[in-house]
Amino acid sequence: MAEKKKAKGKAGKKARAKAEKKAVKKSPVTSGKTKADKKLAKKAAKQAKLRDPGKWKIKSKCCRSNPRCKSCPVVFKRLERAGAFEREDVDFGAELKLARRW
Repeated sequence: MAEKKKAKGKAGKKARAKAEKKAVKKSPVTSGKTKADKKLAKKAAKQAKLRDPGKWKIKSKCCRSNPRCKSCPVVFKRLERAGAFEREDVDFGAELKLARRW
């Protein structure tokens, strides 16, 4: 019986050690960022990518769907004409919405 208790004790130690490692990996203190911070950073990166006209993949021909897709050359040209890429104060989402309209 003493042997069984020892085996259970060892298994318990291993399980506890494993749980502690998981807790260290998941804790926001060790990573330096909370979930909300990561989400905001991801959103900011996406906005920055949209604002850079060099990173857009523009199709060669418009599909003329309604509303126009984001990779449509017509939408890109409308945004360029409106100066949405140069201005920092503009809400880019609103400009994009306006450019995608028929």
